[in-house]
Amino acid sequence: MRKKNYLTLLFGVLFCAFVLTACSISVNVNNPGTAGDGATTAEASEVTQEDVEKLIIGKWIISEIDGQPAPTNLKSIYDIVSNTQAITSVSRTDPNARWKDHVERRVDIDGNTVTISAPPDDGETTVHEFTITNINTEEFTANKKITITDKDKEPIVKESVVKFVKLYDDYNDDVIGIWEGHCTSEGSVFDDGQEHRWEYKDDGTFVYYVKDGDDWIPSNDTLNEYFVDGNLLCTRWMENGAENREWWEISIDGNKMNWSALREDEDGKKSENSNKRLGSIVSESLKNNRELYEKTNPVFNTAKMTLFQLAQQGNTHAAKISEKLGLTEDTQKSQSFSMGPEEEMTFRIILETRYHMMGILAQDSGFSVFVDLPCGYTPRAIETAEHSSSYIGLDLPPVISEISGIILPMISSEKQSLVRFNPVDATNGRSLEKALEDVKENICINTEGLLMYFSDAEIHSFLENIKKLLDIHGGCWITADPEIMPEHIRILSAIHPGDTNHDTDSILNEKADVSVTTNSLMVRYGHEKEDVEKVKDILSEHGLKAERIRIGSHIVATKAFSLLTPEQGSAVLKAVEDIAFWKVVSAGLSENNAGADQHFTIRKEYTDGVLFLELTGRLDSLTAPQLLAKYEKQNASDVIRKVQIDCHALDYISSAGLRVLLIMQKGCKEGVSLKGMNDLVRDILDQTGFSEIIQMTV
Repeated sequence: MRKKNYLTLLFGVLFCAFVLTACSISVNVNNPGTAGDGATTAEASEVTQEDVEKLIIGKWIISEIDGQPAPTNLKSIYDIVSNTQAITSVSRTDPNARWKDHVERRVDIDGNTVTISAPPDDGETTVHEFTITNINTEEFTANKKITITDKDKEPIVKESVVKFVKLYDDYNDDVIGIWEGHCTSEGSVFDDGQEHRWEYKDDGTFVYYVKDGDDWIPSNDTLNEYFVDGNLLCTRWMENGAENREWWEISIDGNKMNWSALREDEDGKKSENSNKRLGSIVSESLKNNRELYEKTNPVFNTAKMTLFQLAQQGNTHAAKISEKLGLTEDTQKSQSFSMGPEEEMTFRIILETRYHMMGILAQDSGFSVFVDLPCGYTPRAIETAEHSSSYIGLDLPPVISEISGIILPMISSEKQSLVRFNPVDATNGRSLEKALEDVKENICINTEGLLMYFSDAEIHSFLENIKKLLDIHGGCWITADPEIMPEHIRILSAIHPGDTNHDTDSILNEKADVSVTTNSLMVRYGHEKEDVEKVKDILSEHGLKAERIRIGSHIVATKAFSLLTPEQGSAVLKAVEDIAFWKVVSAGLSENNAGADQHFTIRKEYTDGVLFLELTGRLDSLTAPQLLAKYEKQNASDVIRKVQIDCHALDYISSAGLRVLLIMQKGCKEGVSLKGMNDLVRDILDQTGFSEIIQMTV
């Protein structure tokens, strides 16, 4: 990962002591491992041509050379397409050496020997000969012989023993976009403590940006080429007349890109002190993916509106954040709905009460780590750090990438280590567990302004995730959401008793970017008693038990309450005397039957106007932008009249995924058809009405 400010130093020590550096979130480097149960293996004395022809097909990357881990800059990709064809990619340290990506080569198999060759290149011919001594479905070992013949020169022969492992991921399409992040290997030459930005374009070029104050300025480098094959990212650029190259092994999960590399010093000696610590901050897409996230998860104005209201109420930290985000009365003014003074006062009281009470309850919980889900743009992290408590802010990727760069510099250097931010989808258990995987203390999860946007299916997934997190870490979950509807109507009625026609749904929906729903965890006005018991039952079904904490005394502490007349104040207190926040704990360890989330993948084909898609894993807030990107890229170059989606391996679909289906349905003349849905996905489509507008088959 490029560190512009000390590039000269970087290349002076680029190959220092086999250091494992890692940039972005704490995620494992691609390591398929050795053959597991059921893998077909042929040992040295048994390897036959039939074995090789059967097992060699696939994409392979060198993992070891002569029994030692292979430095990243010495790795090559061999995609054996058939027993007669291969596609290879290779880059080397020397700027004069080969830079080859996705080159088609010939394959010849004779017994247990595989020969890979290509037509002459500028008079030079290279032949790779692999005598395979062991092979199975996941790896193979071979004696490698490379013969380089260059015109009238003596042939160069290089021999080594190499081990290959099979690759299943290919990030060639996923890397396209703008990414921002920093190195997390402490003490590494790449660890300059700065954020860096790269834009990878679909034409094989990239732009590196230098930060100038709050602005990102493109560097003056030229050439700027890259390629991705499998998990290998290779870049080269010209600076001050010299060509530079870098190699990284990457993994991309939604918006998160993990970078890692083994480095080797110039004399080839291996260091005994490799730094293998992976960090917790991710490289995140900022612009291209942000547009996709806004289409699939349109909730950003809601979070910014909350911040702006806090700023207007005198929160100085919120005011500074609003200024950095460029928020003004004009940017936050509704274009289609206006509220009277009573509605404004009601929302002010509710906002202040929620913000104040959540902070108090978190402190009083006695648990060590405050987990803000979703964190939005509020200054909660700053205030938590000021109390010397740990804070983890969780939200959608575009929110995290924007707010983390604003919040962290506002915290004193000695307390910045108490605060971190991670991108998640609240319904995606895998993303939540990753975000908290290094937390050893009890946690206090705070949720406000989230549950009302969930469908019942999403509520079910979310509660399963809360249960599992509490079972793993201990602690509690505090939420202000279940009783927001009756809270709003009661306060508004107390302030303005003459008006009984309060359009609460319209007001709440206007302040949001997506529709507020009435799911089974939301208490309805006029049905409080029965719905409170229903919510308790639902929580109990998920292995959770709740305590209701009434809000009355906390309303009195707000600035907005002091602006009410004595009569209004008394009426408000009476109106909310039985309105409460919910403190939830695990009812005891239980088996989580949700299962492990599969890595999300998309297989795509396009034929005669029909886009065929095969989805695996979860289609949710983190992964829906990937699907939309695939569709929009194809739609930009071809006319798509119909989309056919194979859902046999699709585990789950959230409202973000449904929005992508709707975008494709409206954009294609013949719409979208789905087949092979499991019961959960089909139920979600039925509950949301999508089964009536999208064709579905078994």
